[in-house]
Amino acid sequence: MKKVVSLVQFFLLFCMVSVGLSDPYAYDGFDYEPGQLLGASNDTLGFTGTWQAGGGAATQCTVIADSLDYPGVDTAVQLDSGALQVIVPNFEGGRIGRYLEFDPNSTIVDYVNDNNALGVSGKTIYISFLMKTSVTTPFYGFELKRDNLDDSGAILYIGNDMAGSELQVCAFRDRNTDPSNIGVHLNYLGTATTNTELFVVKIDFQDDGDDVTVYREPSLEDEPVKAPDLVNAGDLSFNAFTFAAWVDPAGRTVQFDEICMGTTYRDVVRFYEKASRAKVVSPVDGAVDIQTSESVTLNWNPGIGVSVEGYEVYFSDNFKAVVAGYDSAFIGTTTATSIDVSGLTTDKTYYWSIAETFADPNYIPGAIWSFDTEKTYPVVVSQPVPQSVFAGVDVSFTFAVNSVSPLTYQWYDQYGVVVDGGNVSGAQTETLTIGSVQIADEDSYYCQVVNSAGSVDSALAALKVKRLVGYWDLDDPGSSDPEELWLDNSASGNDLMAAYTVPESFTWADGADGTPAGAVLLDGKFGLGTKKADGTMNDIPVGNDPYSVSFWFKGGVQASGVGLFGWGNYGSYSQTNSFAIWPSSPNRIQNYWWDNDLNAELSYSLQDDTWHNVVSTYDSVTRTVYVDGLKVVSDTPAPHNVQSSENFMIGKTTMSAETFEFVGAMDEVKVFNYAITASDVAEHYTAFTGESICLSKPVYDFNDDCKVDLSDIADMMAEWLTCGIYPDCINSIE
Repeated sequence: MKKVVSLVQFFLLFCMVSVGLSDPYAYDGFDYEPGQLLGASNDTLGFTGTWQAGGGAATQCTVIADSLDYPGVDTAVQLDSGALQVIVPNFEGGRIGRYLEFDPNSTIVDYVNDNNALGVSGKTIYISFLMKTSVTTPFYGFELKRDNLDDSGAILYIGNDMAGSELQVCAFRDRNTDPSNIGVHLNYLGTATTNTELFVVKIDFQDDGDDVTVYREPSLEDEPVKAPDLVNAGDLSFNAFTFAAWVDPAGRTVQFDEICMGTTYRDVVRFYEKASRAKVVSPVDGAVDIQTSESVTLNWNPGIGVSVEGYEVYFSDNFKAVVAGYDSAFIGTTTATSIDVSGLTTDKTYYWSIAETFADPNYIPGAIWSFDTEKTYPVVVSQPVPQSVFAGVDVSFTFAVNSVSPLTYQWYDQYGVVVDGGNVSGAQTETLTIGSVQIADEDSYYCQVVNSAGSVDSALAALKVKRLVGYWDLDDPGSSDPEELWLDNSASGNDLMAAYTVPESFTWADGADGTPAGAVLLDGKFGLGTKKADGTMNDIPVGNDPYSVSFWFKGGVQASGVGLFGWGNYGSYSQTNSFAIWPSSPNRIQNYWWDNDLNAELSYSLQDDTWHNVVSTYDSVTRTVYVDGLKVVSDTPAPHNVQSSENFMIGKTTMSAETFEFVGAMDEVKVFNYAITASDVAEHYTAFTGESICLSKPVYDFNDDCKVDLSDIADMMAEWLTCGIYPDCINSIE
């Protein structure tokens, strides 16, 4: 005898734990995370170990997110299921496979021979699968293997490994087209297509050679009547499946899905719609938020054209148990078309199936339906708060949630998962801490919390290090190389270049602090802009982010408006950050965002050919303009909406040629990514001028010298002597 049941296996047939009616023994719907399949493993029915390489570039065998679309496939089968895709790159190829598991406690032990492979004489195995190829010419195939996943283990394939676009079933890679071999080791199955097709393979194991029948797009009600495609093909016992695509043409993709193996035809087509099968009524397949406080009634309709004796009901949160008909999923038999289930828990997916029973052993296995109970997602209590701090400060971000089930936390940044180490701690807790913050830590952080219901992500929380992000002193470097003239003295690398009508040489003036050749003279024809090819600047504030801008200028007398400095999208509401002076209003400086502007009106002219310092700050709420060290005006404008740092220019605003260009000297242009204080502004101004300024006039400073002393008391007493009434006289001099 070629194949016999071993004594141990024979003993197990009588000792094994009973299970439900005959059901699929092996099933994989490719419910894996999208990506590389090599080395992956799920708790799929009937398989053991991980997916392994069978030759070629197995790393090209990936799982894609979407299942193959085939009419009649049940929703629950497709739920969270992907498809195996084998990609053929550069005339190479790939094959991947997995071994079957022969559980001694299952009915499949009756089919396992002495070589530990499926194939006992007198037994029949059915295998179904979906296959779709992008190109019908060779090579691709669904394969059966024994003991080895490469060609040396080849037992049988269904695909195309021959010239042309004809499908074949082939045993042992014997592609001999001699008439004596057709129907033995090779046969044709018709013209290949690029459609998703259902295949059912039947193997009848026999002593003198096994028979193979391939059903292509078959009827789902009853097994079709068809002569075998291969007869007496030899020992086709197998213990692994492989999937392959190879060689020509490059760029081919072949997809496989819903691999199922069983001992009857009805086992392997149970996932596809047919009229005689029980139909679900409620809960509808894929229902969500089913309440768990009360029992749930499962309702169904009998199949069409059948008269059943009863129904076997399988119900579990374990998909495999329902598919295989395990005792753990069997909840009873009924002659009614409904049954109550109770004791459900939240945050679960439950699967159920109805087998219609007739005179034993006849039955029709049911579809797999599913529903989700109510989800108790984490409830957000508070979000992490964006932070802007000076370097060296410790910061923490906290995402607080409430949950009825245990939580896990994971923080992320733009690069992916944040891990503990160095100055980072708490990456898997509700509070992420970054110690002694440095520029390298700048990022947007968020936290994902997961409980039994699912996951919730926090809002993004940006971490910014307060610093100077652009600084151009505009001093003459004593070099004739224009590339060395406009260097950024901050750490952001925002070197500039001259643009528009660039002079053959540049002219310099004494700087605002008196430094010889410490400021550039602009002639109204050129400005200084970014060197970057994409037109952007590094770290310059955009959106509604805080900022401070400081620059010195003198001159600017022209017939039209004069642009001093700015960046953004000119012409769009609130999308620039720019500064202009106007010949018609020599005592005005304008911080314009475009139709969302702030005018600083002064008691003196800004076009008097002396140095003036302009500072504008914005803390994302309040905008303030300072001139010559003192606050002039502030407002709370509609939010800023600068789209990018493009069109950055010193000595010009708007990007039209020879418009809004400045004639005069400019010096010490600085941009900060935070709002500096009034004291910072005053310190900067006095450091350059050597003058003292009155930052805040005290109460009772009657003589405007920015201090209260005996002279103020003398002024007050002189008024007393004249008036004699207090406080009226005091009020009259305030």
